[in-house]
Amino acid sequence: QKAFARHCDAAGGTIFNILPVGSDSGYGIGEDLHGGSDLAARRELFQRLAEVCVVFEGGPSVAEEARTAATRGAHVVPLIRTGGAAAGRFGFPAAALERPLHA
Repeated sequence: QKAFARHCDAAGGTIFNILPVGSDSGYGIGEDLHGGSDLAARRELFQRLAEVCVVFEGGPSVAEEARTAATRGAHVVPLIRTGGAAAGRFGFPAAALERPLHA
């Protein structure tokens, strides 16, 4: 995640690290935003805010986050070669695995 954030920052992107209250990303890149008292609350907040959800591997909880994000209209971009949820496992949203019309 840190490497991804570093490269997005270098490309001029805006980086927000959403973390539970009292946590620090330690990235030194972007802005740490705090929401929720624990990881579960942070996940809920992320699922509601994200416009783009880039998925690297992951398990059932990552697939759940992707489903929630996709349901509310976020763009879900799986890096399929990384395996796990990003490759369609654990109930990952099937539509997110298809090439978008604009690609």
